[in-house]
Amino acid sequence: MKRFVLVLLTLAVAVGASWQLETVEDLSQEYSGYCSLVLDSSGYPRIAYKGNSHDIRYAAWDGAAWQIETIEDLSSEYSGYCSLALDSSGYPRLAYKGDVYDIRYAAWDGATWQLETVEETNDPFSGHCSLALDASGYPHLAYQGNGYDIRYGWWNDPPAAFSLLSPADGAAVDDYPLCDWEDSPDPEGGDVSYDLWYSTEDDFDPREELTGLTDSEYQFSDAELDRDTTYFWKVRATDGYDETWSTETWSFYVPDDVTVDGLELSASPVGDGVLVCWTCSGETPAAVRVLRGEENPVAVSGSLPATTVRWLDRGVEPGGSYVYWLEATDSTGHTKVFGPTESVVVSELERVLTLDAPWPSPATDAVMLACELPSGAGDARITIYDLSGRVVESFGIAPEAGRQTISLDTATYQPGVYLACLATDAASETRRFVIGR
Repeated sequence: MKRFVLVLLTLAVAVGASWQLETVEDLSQEYSGYCSLVLDSSGYPRIAYKGNSHDIRYAAWDGAAWQIETIEDLSSEYSGYCSLALDSSGYPRLAYKGDVYDIRYAAWDGATWQLETVEETNDPFSGHCSLALDASGYPHLAYQGNGYDIRYGWWNDPPAAFSLLSPADGAAVDDYPLCDWEDSPDPEGGDVSYDLWYSTEDDFDPREELTGLTDSEYQFSDAELDRDTTYFWKVRATDGYDETWSTETWSFYVPDDVTVDGLELSASPVGDGVLVCWTCSGETPAAVRVLRGEENPVAVSGSLPATTVRWLDRGVEPGGSYVYWLEATDSTGHTKVFGPTESVVVSELERVLTLDAPWPSPATDAVMLACELPSGAGDARITIYDLSGRVVESFGIAPEAGRQTISLDTATYQPGVYLACLATDAASETRRFVIGR
């Protein structure tokens, strides 16, 4: 028959020349107790202890009565060994021995108790915790571990300020780093290591890890990822004791094998812009686009036909420095980005009247007309003709010198061939385009 005894959790206070005693809670479990006492900023007592049924209890005197609550229900008679501390806000922090002999830590956040395991010791004689908070409010623990060794543990936040950068949509795996981030320095000055974790689940179940990150970026090789698959990834930082995950989750689609390869490109300044040229020794792409920019390049051309091998960028400024890339699309619709070119510095330009080839062509609902006006051009007008010479539409454009782009609404145009004419008092330029339905 199990033996029960009546245990009184009693508070004793030395007042003057005598002890003042009162009962905090009546208990009936012989393994209860293991008390830890602190006083708050008002001098009121706070007590952590093991109660009936091996639960961990917390009692706080509010000036009129004891407020008692259960922090965690446990089932092991070896649990307990409480150690209590208060943070700068007066919130309780508690270390104790839990079930399966693990060392547990509980922190009140103003609304609930946050519980976690510090270490699983697997020894019924472990425990006997002692807790202290440092100047930053981080907990430090001393306790008996496995094999009767004395253990010391402390909380050391690793960096948490991650800023993940996503690669360009549809970029080939071997052309862009999949992950790039920035982090804040470790406040404790410890060594922090980084791991990149990725998953095929959009809710991010981290099952696979890529290690060996020596700086703030990682690049996959073709052999590491399956084609025609979307991956999701996060970065984890750890100092050997604690870890934190990046708040962002990025996705990346690995296209099926891109058949376009062996493409080389170059860029050089010419009289009225930068001329980008390319050659392809492999399969001819179905379409290409010219991109500009050192980081996160953007398209500066429309979709160009497969037969195109050069494109003139007139949207540059004198004295500017420019880098170019080429996005090639194969017959299956997959894209790959080639580049970059060497940086091109544009000298002072003498602007002339220019009208680029309208794009797209063939078009359906709209055509983009890009043009450039020289200084002192005066009134400028664009006129659209059909092949019979009939004026379909005519409108003036802003007379400012420099480059501008006009969107021409062609939804009401009949299918056929048209001519766009840009004219000033001194010169004119005409370009052909096609409307198809």
